[in-house]
Amino acid sequence: MSAETKVEANGGNMNNQEGQARRDANTVAPLLLTEAETAAILRIDRTTLARLVDQGTCPLSPVNLTPRIRRYRLADVEELTGSHVVMP
Repeated sequence: MSAETKVEANGGNMNNQEGQARRDANTVAPLLLTEAETAAILRIDRTTLARLVDQGTCPLSPVNLTPRIRRYRLADVEELTGSHVVMP
């Protein structure tokens, strides 16, 4: 087996491992929730959540991915609600 064949063989294994990792990641609950998901869990409207955060009265601290995109940590939401969040 030549060196090139070995590299290709390893590359093929790496792709299989990456594919498995992607499949595993899809079955695990996300660590960050969208604003809509967070609002639904808290049973408030998305705009209410955004307003509370903007006013500084929300007990959750968003992760700002961009100036317009916010995400919320699943652990923070679970702590606030006092229960484990199960994502569909």
